[in-house]
Amino acid sequence: MSTVSFKFYYDLLSPPSRALITFFRVANIPVEPISIALRKGEHLTDKYHKEVSRFPKVPCINDGGFKLSESVAILRYLKKTRGYEDFWYPQDPKAQALVDEYLEWTHNNIRVSAGLYFITKWRTPILTGEEADEKQVKQLEAQLCNTLDIMENIWLKSNPYIAGEHLTIADVFAACDIE
Repeated sequence: MSTVSFKFYYDLLSPPSRALITFFRVANIPVEPISIALRKGEHLTDKYHKEVSRFPKVPCINDGGFKLSESVAILRYLKKTRGYEDFWYPQDPKAQALVDEYLEWTHNNIRVSAGLYFITKWRTPILTGEEADEKQVKQLEAQLCNTLDIMENIWLKSNPYIAGEHLTIADVFAACDIE
């Protein structure tokens, strides 16, 4: 594994940022963490666009001038360029496909339902000073509960971990998405 660090731009409000920073710490991957305050719009500046990422989002990395966003793309890139223990992201095509299946599934399921619930129930009322629309909150809560049921009754039905019998990066992402 490489001991050379890279810049990692993140905001702990972002579940993918939390997943990657947690992974970097437990896998002993050296990084130079740089906190970006999404709530202050730091990702929307011209400087951010020019120096950090062509997309106004986190997480992203800068590896010696190579800029990359999207948590799963970062994960795969680092596997090829830095290497880390195979159990996190298996080399075996079938085992890797199971991890990838979850990483692709979570974007439009856990992350969307949890994110919309959080935004509607807490963030928007805090920012606007207006109360949340309780009917909408109830609908989003039901959607989130359905998604969590899928997590429990499909993803974790037969195994202790998302992709089988062993901990993988999919479990770190799941924990941070649900947290």
